[in-house]
Amino acid sequence: MENPMAGIDEVEQIQDPTERAIEVGKRMAAIPEFHARLKQIRRDAVVQMKDEHGMSFGEIATALGLHRGRAQQIYEGRSGGRRRSKPAIGDAPADDDQLAD
Repeated sequence: MENPMAGIDEVEQIQDPTERAIEVGKRMAAIPEFHARLKQIRRDAVVQMKDEHGMSFGEIATALGLHRGRAQQIYEGRSGGRRRSKPAIGDAPADDDQLAD
């Protein structure tokens, strides 16, 4: 499936609830692949901005409405996942055996 969002209004209008649910399921299953493709297209553009056009990460960030660090992460192919919170002072690191409970 090329774009899982294409024709979404028509899907919503499918009268048979079974058919509607099946179509929605197909589209939901396609979202990770679609998302990965979009991420790659964006990364390719950022690499081109940096390597071919000589833009700094700050300039790229401004152009795209991002923070400088996020522009660099995209360029490097890193995801912008959440940072792990630091343990409070005095907290011992979690023991793997305790996590299994």
